[in-house]
Amino acid sequence: MPGDDAPELQAYLRWPESVTHPAFSQALLDFKGGILPTRDAGSSRMVLIVKTKREIAVTARLRRFFRFYLAPLRAGDVDTFGLISAFFDNHDEPLVIRTPLFDDELTHNFLQVLSSDSFDIYFFDEYNRILVGFRAENPDAARFRHYVNTIRFVPGTLEFARQFDDDMILWFGTRSTAEDDASLRINLLEMPTVDNLQEQGQDSPGDLNEPDIEIGLHRAFNHDDVFRNPVRADNGREFVDVLVATKGTVLLIQAKDSPVTEASLERSIDRKKATTDKHVKKAAAQLKGSINHLRSGSSIDIITDGQPCELSSSGREVFGLVIVKELFGPERSACSRLVLSVFEKTDVPCLLLDYMEFQELTHFRPTEESLVGTLKQMFAAAREHGLFPRSRFGLVADGPTMHSLPDVAASWRNSPPSASGTAATAG
Repeated sequence: MPGDDAPELQAYLRWPESVTHPAFSQALLDFKGGILPTRDAGSSRMVLIVKTKREIAVTARLRRFFRFYLAPLRAGDVDTFGLISAFFDNHDEPLVIRTPLFDDELTHNFLQVLSSDSFDIYFFDEYNRILVGFRAENPDAARFRHYVNTIRFVPGTLEFARQFDDDMILWFGTRSTAEDDASLRINLLEMPTVDNLQEQGQDSPGDLNEPDIEIGLHRAFNHDDVFRNPVRADNGREFVDVLVATKGTVLLIQAKDSPVTEASLERSIDRKKATTDKHVKKAAAQLKGSINHLRSGSSIDIITDGQPCELSSSGREVFGLVIVKELFGPERSACSRLVLSVFEKTDVPCLLLDYMEFQELTHFRPTEESLVGTLKQMFAAAREHGLFPRSRFGLVADGPTMHSLPDVAASWRNSPPSASGTAATAG
């Protein structure tokens, strides 16, 4: 729900009842991310809620279509399928959301949506802010209705969820042109009055990235313990992008992002990889400088929100975090070495995350104790393997699993699954 900003509130209230209905609002708050099928509270129309990063919403707005792939899966002796929703920022490397399907209400609702000739679809960001929505046309509904009559689904288990997620990653990375042609094309037609994506084309990505990181940290830390863009009192230069300082913990965060524009989405995969490499190098160097300054005396003086503040690491666990927009499987090793080298030079544990991993971390670790414990677990895994593996929070019972994929084809990229069993992939 928007805050006190009147124009934003008025825009929110202009949306269909299915989006503003109080019962649905709570479901949206509880939903960790991915695609959620539901029904309009005031009519019989089916609705898809896509809770994801801005790049996917911008791609949908630009392309006015996306595709559902029915990825073949096998559970024991049962042939079934999972959904891969692909948004084509470029032809070969689409952004995708993976959704394992089981014998449950969620799957039943998905089948109703995909059997419908038309439905509504609304895009939200990670903080439940409305981005854009469409009336969607499903020209392949009849073909899907015929196909689904032959399919069985199995009861959901964590083991099947992990297996399905891995199998969908492999299948999509090696799919054929025939499988592209067999996917369901969803055309995005008229848009409602709300369209909050115009602002995303700005040229200062930190203006969006750093405030969102600050909001995410509020899930685990008190508001008074999180500071954005503190500066050094000695020279007026920025100390870190985001600082967390509690009685027991100091987090020093350097974040890098890029504007979400049509030009940036259409860049080649090699250029996107080069941008990530440049961002990690710069952020790691800045993080090293911040750590060295913090340890230059018993305490340092910084300024936050125009107010002087004394910061000390004495008696506190210190962690450094580098957060970039996206990480690519084959490049994780080199990027990890850059961040691990900061630890080797400072003896302060430093971690590398992409933005969606950070969102997963703060969603599933909403207390200081649990988040810090997970940072330790992730750092230990990185030291053991020599790289920061992909963490899968939504597909485990207790704590994240470390999911390293050095041998996977470079034609796709992974992101961690959500609690609903969906996963956003930047491709």
